[in-house]
Amino acid sequence: MIRFLPCQAWHIKLIEPQDAQTDEKVWAEQIDDDVVANSLAMSCWVNDQCVAAAGIRPIWTGRAFAWSLLGKHSGPAMPAIARKLRFVLATWPGNRVEMTVRESFAAGCRLALLLGFEREARLPSFYPDGSTAYLFTRLKHE
Repeated sequence: MIRFLPCQAWHIKLIEPQDAQTDEKVWAEQIDDDVVANSLAMSCWVNDQCVAAAGIRPIWTGRAFAWSLLGKHSGPAMPAIARKLRFVLATWPGNRVEMTVRESFAAGCRLALLLGFEREARLPSFYPDGSTAYLFTRLKHE
């Protein structure tokens, strides 16, 4: 059974990250209730296991940053996760949503494109370990 719940910081700590997101798990563990409270955030549960979390955090009016942590066991739930994320993005009132994805995380890059993001820039040495990220953006064209 797949269900979505409003995300709480402790949900993120339960997710076993994919190998490509191990470093992001360290960042995610530093997320506190304030970050989650200031994001439109949800967690995905398969049976009683939290397998993913995602959110949109406003930067300023019209601009926001999307974040996600996809666990090793999120694969079977990915169609439902993608549908939910597309809905949230379509109803987000801002004009610009940004997200960064590790260049080596092919599945994350595919998901960004599937969600309607476009690759805007390559960011060398973006992460603390010196690895490269892609900046993806999703713009509302009115």
